[in-house]
Amino acid sequence: MDHLLTKVLPLALGAAISPTVLTIQVLILAMPSKPVRRAWAFTVGCLAVVIVLTVVGGRLMTTGAHPDGPDPVGATIKAVAALLLGVLAIRAVRGRGGITPKRMQKLNTTPTWGFLTVGVAIMALNFSSIVLYIPALHEIATDPDDPSAQALATAILMFATMAPAFLPVLAVTLLGSRAQPTLDRLNHVVTRYSKQINTTICVVFAVYLAYAAVQDALGK
Repeated sequence: MDHLLTKVLPLALGAAISPTVLTIQVLILAMPSKPVRRAWAFTVGCLAVVIVLTVVGGRLMTTGAHPDGPDPVGATIKAVAALLLGVLAIRAVRGRGGITPKRMQKLNTTPTWGFLTVGVAIMALNFSSIVLYIPALHEIATDPDDPSAQALATAILMFATMAPAFLPVLAVTLLGSRAQPTLDRLNHVVTRYSKQINTTICVVFAVYLAYAAVQDALGK
């Protein structure tokens, strides 16, 4: 179990750092009308994408336990993920980031049920987290550990990926307005430094996955 978690936890941590999801969730919670209901609808929409990705991706990547030697499938998945993260890093540097007033106005006029769709769309377009999620699923699906270890690793991965959407609305649900100042400060920092955060995450994990791909190719 420890061996599997050692491989999955770094990727889960990277998937958990999603400035866009966090920013939108905090903005939803600051809305004057039905903020908690809308925020939970947004969270459920995000969760739907994560569940589909987990079920479909897990089945597609179940290729049996890792061989004693090289793992070409794992090496390919990680190499492609590293390349995509490199592209996302360039995109993050060039992009403007943030939520425009026009988009915020549109979000304000969205009905409560529509935030389910917003959650689905935002999580489906959360490429940096998804690119990290896929290699983690491969590690889980092909690990020779017992099913309980795989279930625990999957739960940790899903929870980490959902954290930017789930934790803010949970805090407001439990603490009410007392949680809002902390969320506002967090949102200010994340919004201000979203480019730097996204770029750093993409670059760091691109290097990490490139190294892991070489290790898998060599069977180490």
